[in-house]
Amino acid sequence: MWNLVSFVRRGKLRQKVLQSLVIPNNPTDLAKKLNSHRPTVSEVISDLKQKGLVKRLNPNEKNISIYGLTSDGKKVLENLKKMK
Repeated sequence: MWNLVSFVRRGKLRQKVLQSLVIPNNPTDLAKKLNSHRPTVSEVISDLKQKGLVKRLNPNEKNISIYGLTSDGKKVLENLKKMK
């Protein structure tokens, strides 16, 4: 678990994306909310998804992807909050 916490902590945008996905969202709206570029946010989501912290909530939808936290993602977020 702590290797995942460390992974997220090493990137400010990773932290922001993880925190923002407490409320499920799509990369485009998330990028606007975080004042970032959509491809960058999509790449961060992909990295978090690969680590098992984020999952796509509507895998059968073709037009828009909505992502949310996995149980591990929630645990990592809790540990990050305790560290601050």
